[in-house]
Amino acid sequence: LHNGGGAPATPATLPVYVSLGKVPFVDGADADGALPGAVVAASLQDRDFAPLRAGEALFEALDGSLVPYDGSLGEVVHPVFINEAAYYYRESGRGVGMSRPV
Repeated sequence: LHNGGGAPATPATLPVYVSLGKVPFVDGADADGALPGAVVAASLQDRDFAPLRAGEALFEALDGSLVPYDGSLGEVVHPVFINEAAYYYRESGRGVGMSRPV
């Protein structure tokens, strides 16, 4: 704001989403569970806030198989912070954040 000389124009409407929680990564095969057993499906990359329906690919297991979203947080959800590196760590609440528009 300081460098621009003023506040930017605000839109007439603004999309708002509410957090539904996280869908945890598939457990890894390592003994202590330090590593997830899957990564986020490539089809979701760069699609934050896009709808994801139950049955659509959410994860890709280390063997290449796709793991679908199970609908546990609703039939249609909107993933957020997709492939955020910190969410691969157990300490960060490992998983993919889900939301819905309000």
